[in-house]
Amino acid sequence: LRIQVALIGHHHPDVATTLNNIGRQYVLDDKFDDALLCYEDALRIRCEKLGNDSLDYAATALNAGQILHQKREHDKALNLYFKFLRIVRAKFTNNHYVTDVLRSIAEIYKEKNFFDKAIAFYEESLESTKVVLGEYNSEVALIFARIGNIHFEQGNLDAALQAYSSGLRVERHLLHPDHPNIIMALTIIGEIYMQKSGWDDAARIYNEVLELQHSTFGVEHEDISSTLDAHGYWRQQNLERMRQAITTDDLMDTCVSNSALPTPVNKDHFSSSLPIELVSSAPEIFIEGTKVIAKT
Repeated sequence: LRIQVALIGHHHPDVATTLNNIGRQYVLDDKFDDALLCYEDALRIRCEKLGNDSLDYAATALNAGQILHQKREHDKALNLYFKFLRIVRAKFTNNHYVTDVLRSIAEIYKEKNFFDKAIAFYEESLESTKVVLGEYNSEVALIFARIGNIHFEQGNLDAALQAYSSGLRVERHLLHPDHPNIIMALTIIGEIYMQKSGWDDAARIYNEVLELQHSTFGVEHEDISSTLDAHGYWRQQNLERMRQAITTDDLMDTCVSNSALPTPVNKDHFSSSLPIELVSSAPEIFIEGTKVIAKT
């Protein structure tokens, strides 16, 4: 670099190229502050000599923006990301770099707790990724998961369920049925159904998870214990629904059939009128889960 500067001067575009390459090496060495200095110097030269609409300027803006993002200097990073998008979109309809930058912008907005903006940019990145890489691609599944994460954290369970289910559909197309990513996606979906009190759907999902975990890990893996605990919680909630479904009239009919005069309904009768196997099944699930943990 010193020789190059001595021969052609510091403000030559070739010097900017060298600075950009040096910055890249600093990144590989985890020397981000040094890398940023090189990128900022190259950015000034390229802006002066090539203009702020050139692809070379855009490339260096992206490099510097990624470093600033890494350093959590979010506003500066956003400024450079948007400059990159303005230049590249004027020359290309869609490309992989655009999809990556849109996703990076979404990540910054999420980190800044601007969740609506984050979702908007994730969705824009999603559509761009589908165009560039196709609908059934791991990047598409990843974006669906991140959209689902935001909705889930915000308590928007229906939107979260839709996003996670869409991601699962993509992953089922790409991965083996018992891949850990699919098991994880199903587990999250089961949790959402439980939070929505969709007990039957939750049971269906957790049964599928258990089958996949058994075939993948065997019967004594700690993940199976967690699923059994969740399944046991479902059984308890299902039991409560059954209890609530038994009306006072039903109980009175039972009492009349056993006595000439109706007798008051008490909690003991309420519990004993239920099938014994249903009353005891939920605790057994939790006990089984505990045994699995004890053995691992």
